[in-house]
Amino acid sequence: MPEIYIRSSLFKTGLRYRVNVANVEGKPDIFFPKQKAAIFIHGCFWHRHDNCVYAYTPKSNIEFWEKKISDNRLRDTLVIEALKKRGISTLIIWECTIKHMKKDPTFHDDIVSTILKWLAIDDRMNLEL
Repeated sequence: MPEIYIRSSLFKTGLRYRVNVANVEGKPDIFFPKQKAAIFIHGCFWHRHDNCVYAYTPKSNIEFWEKKISDNRLRDTLVIEALKKRGISTLIIWECTIKHMKKDPTFHDDIVSTILKWLAIDDRMNLEL
């Protein structure tokens, strides 16, 4: 699972976090309470990653899939807005990024380093990788 891969990568750096926190909007995959930072692992298909090969539309039952994915994207937007109001920063890591990380150790290290830098910034912005 992509979530476990990212959690393991971050744990190896010494980071400690909470997972699937129910009292935080969107139940983030990884949550850092002290830093007020949430990480979501998004599937490119389910959350419609722009310009991504994995974000295709199925050939059958098109109306169902368009509504389902549109609803997912709306929910994502509402969750990020709610977290922002609470002062919680968000990081979205896309499935395609994780696939690339698994194939390329240098890319993996760069992404983990980016996450660590993002967490260290006091006035961090929302980010997508």
